[in-house]
Formats: sequence, C-alpha cells, structure tokens
Amino acid sequence: SGKSVLIAKAANLVTGGTASPTMLPPISGDDDETRTSEAVVEMTIQLDEPHLSMVGLACNRIGLDASEILSQDGKLALKRALSLQSSKSSSSKPRLKSTCEINGRTITLKAMKAIAGPLLTIVDAAVAAAALSKPNLRLAVIDTAVPIAIKSETLRTKTAYRKARRQREKLERELNSQVLPPSYSHSDNPNDEAIEMLRHWVDELDAFEARMIKFSESAISPIGSSIDSQGTPIGSAQLFDTLKQFEAASWFDCSDEGVSEYYTRLLDFRDVVKDMDYQLQAAYSARDALAALSQPDSAVTALERARSHLFDATGGQGDSEEGNGSHDTYSAAVEDAHERLNAVEDALSNCVNSLE
Repeated sequence: SGKSVLIAKAANLVTGGTASPTMLPPISGDDDETRTSEAVVEMTIQLDEPHLSMVGLACNRIGLDASEILSQDGKLALKRALSLQSSKSSSSKPRLKSTCEINGRTITLKAMKAIAGPLLTIVDAAVAAAALSKPNLRLAVIDTAVPIAIKSETLRTKTAYRKARRQREKLERELNSQVLPPSYSHSDNPNDEAIEMLRHWVDELDAFEARMIKFSESAISPIGSSIDSQGTPIGSAQLFDTLKQFEAASWFDCSDEGVSEYYTRLLDFRDVVKDMDYQLQAAYSARDALAALSQPDSAVTALERARSHLFDATGGQGDSEEGNGSHDTYSAAVEDAHERLNAVEDALSNCVNSLE
C-alpha cells in the first residue's frame, strides 16, 4: 500500500534529506497574485545515551549551543516545512522554500542534517535483502560489530586449523592406505609370491619418487630466468620465494609432527599458484570491464553509445552544413566532444595494455 515508502520519505525529509517540488500538492487557484503549496513533516524522537552525546557533539561542530537544542527530558522535536510559491506575473518555475526547526528553534537545513541525520538509518528493503542473500556480505555485516582483537585471534585460529587439518589428512591417508596388500602375511620364510609383491611395491614407490623429482625440476627451472641482472626477482616475489623453498626441500626430511617437508612445500606451491590464478582472473575481469564490447556495462561500450548519441544529435550531417553561426558552434562542440572521447578511448587502451 506504500506506507513504508511514505514513512521513509518523511523520515528522510525531517532529517535533512533532499526535497522535491513533486512531494507537495499541485499549486491551484487563479485569484491571488502569489500562489503557494505547503507541506509540513514533524517527528519527535526520545533520545538516550550515546545519542544525546552525539547530538551535543554535532551542535558543537556547527557552532550551536546544545543546551538550547536539547530538552531536559531528552526529546528531540523535528519539524520541516516546505512551501512552493509561484507568481502569476512570472514565467519562472515555482520556488521551493524549506524551513527547519528543532525543539521550536529555527535552524538551517545544513544544521538539521548534521544533528538529525546520524540518528536515523533508512534501509531499502529490496537492496538489503539482495545483499543479505550473499554469505560474504552477511559475514561482513556481522564483522562490523566484532572488535579488532577478536578478528586477529580468528585469523590465528584459522591458520592453526589449517595446519591441524593437514596433519589429520596425513593420518587419514596413512590409515586408509596400506603399503602391503591385505592378503600379505608376515612370516619368517616368505614365499616367492610374497617377495615378488614386495618388489612390485618398491618399484611403484621408486617410480612415484622419480615422477615427483621430475615435477620438482620442471617447476623450479624458471627460477634462473626470473631474476634480473641485480638479483631481484622478476614478477611475483612470493612465487619466487616459494619455488626457492621447494628447491631446497628434501624428499626424506620430516618435521617434528612427522609431515614431509617436501609435501609441505608442495602444498605451499599449490596455494601460491591458486592465488596467482585468482589474480589473473581478476585482471581479465578488469580488462573486460574496460574494453569488452560484448559486455553492455563496459567502458568502451559506453563510449560507443556516447558516439552514437552524438551522431544522432548532429542528424548524421557532420560538417556538411555551413553558414549558420549557431550550427557552426554546435558542430564545433560536437567535434570537441568526439576528440575528448577519442582521448578517453586512448587512455582505456593504455589501461588494457597494462593489464594484459
């Protein structure tokens, strides 16, 4: 029925929001020389701490005496009167006048906005619902009320959890995998079949070690070409450091928790590659947002639409018509706009080249 919209507009007006002539009733009557349309919005707010202190600080910032604005009972009576005046003898547009009061004292619109604006928050239900439907935004809203110390502790706990999860995964792999087949029986005199099975598993482990060493060498080989003449890494310093640690890792060394150093460095390398892939995707998205004609909201698409509008504005005639001074001025303005659009296009092209 529109009650929420009406209340939101009234609250916006009485806290110093922008007013529009369309908010007032139409001007009617032909008898008076000056015709007026008026509307008044009033709201009374009961304040407690810390809002009383907020109002006092706002009054001090704008040079008002807080004792004259605030009442002893903590109530804040807001009032804003709008009037639209039009003269029969004038052809100009009606003039919108605004008068603001707080607790009976007349103040400026700027002061009204500074004092009452922070007291109310107007929420667009549709926009809020769309935002809260995304988990990341819901978490961001919750985090605004969380102290910084708790956030720091959360990050430390998250890091410790990742380490514990890796250790758990290692233990699960050891439990779920068996080096020897279930049918193998331990005995002092193994038969030929059991010995052959053991040799098979040893060969498999040796082949796996050879594949991992080959992968390590292929991953580490770009290190030499990624250093300039002064010994500074070219590109991602994080990737360079990770590859150096991967190169120094040993296949047989393990940490105190029993985790292979080689495996740990391999996981670090994987995480760095994932982060770089995410950064590349973000760069591609930024490039497409600037220069992809297939995207209706890209910058280059907006430039093409602007050129099309300028072409329509000139009627497709360009500079063919001459002799009219106003038309020459108009054509010169359009040509200047075209040149500025070309400069913007060149700047966008430079941005795209940098991203690529």
